[in-house]
Amino acid sequence: MPPSGYSLKQATATMDFLRFCAEDLEREARSLGRTLVASLEAEIEQIDRLLEAQSSGEFADSMLLLTKRFYQAVARRSVSGVQEFQAAVEDVLDDVEREILEVHVPQAILTRSA
Repeated sequence: MPPSGYSLKQATATMDFLRFCAEDLEREARSLGRTLVASLEAEIEQIDRLLEAQSSGEFADSMLLLTKRFYQAVARRSVSGVQEFQAAVEDVLDDVEREILEVHVPQAILTRSA
């Protein structure tokens, strides 16, 4: 992270990753004949089990946690159908972008570490 915080390019890359996760989840739900809510719940449970059973590595674990938080935020919205799911994904991605771009390191912290 640069001293001023994260850039739009970095936020967009994170959002793209999460959007691809959501697209894969939607395809998987369709192929298994599951509802999107059931698929979200199953993915969250699988991530929890994986994290409890073993570490996949510090970076992989961080990505799993990010994905879990994303799925939880989507699940908190009304996702009864595909259109609602896709709208919820975009709403959450807006939140992700906003939060990433709001990260800034205060000058006082920068001067302490120098």
